[in-house]
Amino acid sequence: MDWLLGRFAEVETEKMGNAELADFEEFLALPDPDIENWLLVPDMPAPEGKAGEFVARLKRFHDL
Repeated sequence: MDWLLGRFAEVETEKMGNAELADFEEFLALPDPDIENWLLVPDMPAPEGKAGEFVARLKRFHDL
């Protein structure tokens, strides 16, 4: 999990503005098992809102 989030953060955070960085920090504060399931369990629906947007971006970034 750290590798998936870390690689994304290394590349993408420098492109984010302050508001988006704050949203990403909120996403990272969510429980790790939830984030892991959203990313790695194929039939697991993504959450709504900003968290769901980050799940979609992470999946695209890592071709998941």
